[in-house]
Amino acid sequence: MTEAMSGYPMVMDPEPRRAVHLNAVPLDELVSLQLYFDDMVRELQLIAVGAADDRAAYRLHRLAIHTQHEIARARNVLHVQAQAHIDEGRHVADLVVDLRPSAVQATQALIPLVDAFDDASRSGTLLTTPCSDGSRRLLTWMVEEVEAQLETNRAPQPYPGATT
Repeated sequence: MTEAMSGYPMVMDPEPRRAVHLNAVPLDELVSLQLYFDDMVRELQLIAVGAADDRAAYRLHRLAIHTQHEIARARNVLHVQAQAHIDEGRHVADLVVDLRPSAVQATQALIPLVDAFDDASRSGTLLTTPCSDGSRRLLTWMVEEVEAQLETNRAPQPYPGATT
């Protein structure tokens, strides 16, 4: 924290970022997961500007936008790394993203967000298809890795069953 001459804080220094290592990530599944979120956010944005917006869809939209902004930088960093590996012909790769400890809460919020999206998809409220089982497993593992590495300093664990 930076202090003024009066001794009161002028500006709060942000929490330092720490490297989170995601090892043996299945790249095709990561891209599918990212496309799933992109499709959901796009659909919810369209609902929000439409005349038929109901309160549940609006709340989902606000949650999706908040979550997307919380993780947008990390999503872009991972996408660039994944695309570089895909361009090299790889299907599995180790990825690294620098996150602040506060990112744990934002990543944990992704699981109930996907649950809500999928419930809305299955009920016909949303047109985008539910998250695939493979993408859901990858998301769950990524959330667990972020939490374990940032909160308990656990060593990175490779994605289960990934083959290089």
